Amino acid sequence: MKFKLISILVLGLVIIATACSPMRKNYWKRVDDNSALYLTGPRAVARLDQDIAICTNAMKKLVKIDALRETMPPDTSVKSGLASTLTYYDTPTRIGAKKISHTDFHDFEGCMLSQGWARKNYVRHQTLMKAENNYQEIKSIRKTGMTIEEKQATDAAARQARLKALVKPGEQFSIGIQAYRDTYDEPDLNVKTSTDFYGATASYTNRDNAHYFWTVEGKIARGEASYDSPSGILNGIPEYEGDIRLTYGKDFPLENGWISPYIGLGTRIYRMQGKGLVTDLGFWAYDRRIDQLYLPIGATWRSLLGWWTISSTLEVDPLLFGQVNSRLTNGGGPNVVNKQSAFSGYGIRGEMMIGIPTKAQTIEFGPFFRYWNVRDSEIEVLPPWAYYEPYNERLQYGLEARILF
Repeated sequence: MKFKLISILVLGLVIIATACSPMRKNYWKRVDDNSALYLTGPRAVARLDQDIAICTNAMKKLVKIDALRETMPPDTSVKSGLASTLTYYDTPTRIGAKKISHTDFHDFEGCMLSQGWARKNYVRHQTLMKAENNYQEIKSIRKTGMTIEEKQATDAAARQARLKALVKPGEQFSIGIQAYRDTYDEPDLNVKTSTDFYGATASYTNRDNAHYFWTVEGKIARGEASYDSPSGILNGIPEYEGDIRLTYGKDFPLENGWISPYIGLGTRIYRMQGKGLVTDLGFWAYDRRIDQLYLPIGATWRSLLGWWTISSTLEVDPLLFGQVNSRLTNGGGPNVVNKQSAFSGYGIRGEMMIGIPTKAQTIEFGPFFRYWNVRDSEIEVLPPWAYYEPYNERLQYGLEARILF
C-alpha cells in the first residue's frame, strides 16, 4: 500500500512538473499591452515574420562588418551568472584597439525587443492552441490567398462540381481493351478448357437532366483454348466471344457519390472452332456455338478518390434462354441443338475501375470478373442416341483499360 501511494505521488509530481515546464522559446509576445490588444491573429503572425526577417538581416550585416564581439548573444534567460555575462557584453567602451559604440540593440533578442517583441517562456494551453490556429491561418493565406474556412468552402464546392460531373447529362462514349483468363468446367464429364482472351469494348450512354440513362455496350474477344478431357488433350483451339447489352437506369445521389441501379437485356455469343483438329488420343474435335439471352440487373457506385475517380459495379444475370449447337458432323456424328430453359442458370459479374480525369476525357483501368453457372440443358433425342449439354461453370477474370469521352 505504501509503495502504491509513493508511486502515485511521484507520478503526480511528474505530471505537475511537465505541465509547468517552460516552453522552448518558440513563442513571442508583444511587449506593449496596447499593441497586443489590436495586433492579434494572422496579422500578428505576419508582423512577427516580418520583424524576424528584419532582425535576421540586421544581425548578418553586423557580423559581416565585425560590429559584434560575438556572433552568438548571451542567453539572457539564465539568471545565474547574468551580471558577469552582461558585464563583458555591455559595459566596456573599448576592447583592445576597437572602440565600442552602443546602439539600440547588439544582439537578435535586443533587435526583436526594439521591434516590440519578447520571448514567452510560459504559455497557457488555450493560448498555445490559438497561436497554432493563427499560424495555420496565415500559412493558408500565403499558400492559397484564402483563409482556412474559405479554402474549405472552395474545396467543398469544387468537390461537389466534380461529383456532379461523374453523371453529367448528355452523351458519353467509351472504347477500351480487355485481357482475361477464361476457365470452363463440366465436372460431371471431367471436361475442362482454359483460354487467354484479348478483346475490345465500346459503349454509348445517354443521360437526361433527371438522371435517367440508357446504355448500349458491346464486347468482342478472341483466344486459343487448351482442352482437357477423357477424349484427350488438345491445344490451340480458336475461340471467339461476344456480348451485346442494352440497359436502363437512374442515378441517385449519395453523400460522397452516386449509386446507379439499372436493368436491361443482354446476349452472349460464344464460338469454338475445333473442326479439323484431333486430340492426342485420336478423337476428332468439333465446332460449338452457344447463344444465350440474359437479364442484367445491377448497380454502379461512383465517387472520388483524391483527384482520381473510382467506380464499382456488381451485377447478377439470370439466364432467360440459351441454345448450344454441337456440330458433331465434323467427326461423323449428328448436328445437335440443345435448349437451355429460362432461369436454368445465372451469371455474376463485377468490376472496379480507377479513373484519371483529363481536360477532354477520362482514362479508366481496373480488374473485373464474370462467372456463369448453368444447369443441364433439355435433352435432344436423335435416334438411336439422346444428347444434352451438361452442367457447367465458367469463370473469367482480367484487366480492362478504357477511355471515356
